[in-house]
Amino acid sequence: MSSETGSPPTQSVIPYPRVIAAAGLLVVGFLVYSIVFFRENDPLWRERAAVRELSSIRQALDAYVRDCGEPPPAGRWEAALTTDPGAKGWRGPYLHIRGPVFDPWRRPFVYRRFGVTYTLVCAGPDGILGTADDLK
Repeated sequence: MSSETGSPPTQSVIPYPRVIAAAGLLVVGFLVYSIVFFRENDPLWRERAAVRELSSIRQALDAYVRDCGEPPPAGRWEAALTTDPGAKGWRGPYLHIRGPVFDPWRRPFVYRRFGVTYTLVCAGPDGILGTADDLK
């Protein structure tokens, strides 16, 4: 209709595009922060994460035992899964993590070797071994 009257066509202009973009980024940032914050503070999420990590570490330990014939030494078990400790049959790395392995509560997993067997435990939310919330 504006072309019939001789006036120029109107353009759709978004008001304050930078303000709208900044507000959108703030909303997205807040959502991401909320998801991460609440997830990490959710007890059920932490427990599930600990069970997954225990399973992954056990798979690595079992592969080490299968290759070397015995579990790694108690004091150096994490290093033995990532770098060759000189054990006969070692075919690792079995884990691709350097340094200590921590549970979702930021405490180390507890590894103990008993001859040709081992145990791997997460002390759970209370951080105390031997209580009902331990994860094995």
